[in-house]
Amino acid sequence: MANVAHASLTGLELHEPKGADTAALGTVYVANGAGSGSWNSIGTSAFTGMIADFPSPVAPTGWLELDGSVISTSTYSGLFAVMSITTSGTRSSGSAIITGIPSTTGFKAGYYVFGTGISAGTTILTVDSAVQITMSGNAGSSGTSSFFVSPWPMNTGTITLPDVTAVGRFRRSRTSSTVIGQTQADQNQAHTHSVSATSSSDGAHVHTITDPGHTHNLNPPAATSTTLGNVWYFGSSNVGNAAVITNSNTTGITINSNGAHTHTISTTSGSNGGTEARPTAIVFMTCIKT
Repeated sequence: MANVAHASLTGLELHEPKGADTAALGTVYVANGAGSGSWNSIGTSAFTGMIADFPSPVAPTGWLELDGSVISTSTYSGLFAVMSITTSGTRSSGSAIITGIPSTTGFKAGYYVFGTGISAGTTILTVDSAVQITMSGNAGSSGTSSFFVSPWPMNTGTITLPDVTAVGRFRRSRTSSTVIGQTQADQNQAHTHSVSATSSSDGAHVHTITDPGHTHNLNPPAATSTTLGNVWYFGSSNVGNAAVITNSNTTGITINSNGAHTHTISTTSGSNGGTEARPTAIVFMTCIKT
């Protein structure tokens, strides 16, 4: 079939895939890649489990709000299939170990385990190997059968949807240290605050000084000197040769320590904020495709 220019399509051709006699409502078609103009239906199951936000106050047809509801695994079998892993293994009554699992790929400690002989609420304690796990509780019976593993709580015929309505949870991708289904409390990254402080002037003070004064003693010249009145002369009448020696002494000055005082330091502090940590946000309804 030759290529057809889009501009030449008319009527129903604009609404139905070329090569499909009828197109079912809600069904998605893709080109088959053969260049024949034929289309193949991929149905809607390819989108089961997709999460999207909607501006409407109610969930659109074919979608469920992620509000933690418990849903039927038979009514929503397609959704259950993408929310869990169906596998098999051998259990022994009174033992927490399941062996003979075809593959433990995707299993994580903390994921729920449910099936024949396994109580609701049981989780994976450890992933021991590619074929074995240890559960948080012992099996109630022995046998080899199918069982399910999921990040979401399971019971007989039910599974619990994720809940993003509790305290307005934000979605994030998994990391090497987090697993799908894990919830995290709000948190701020560690940081410091600088504080400005001022001191009062109430500690003004003075110190007093005590100065008793002092004197220096004069040592007289040697005995060979002669005197004239109260003036000493040494060796001759030439006064310029006089050698007068004085004794050393201290000042006796002290500073009183009665200026003890304190300063009052005032800092500016306080708190602000609400009940959660969040960026600027707008609220939508978060739903999952059934």
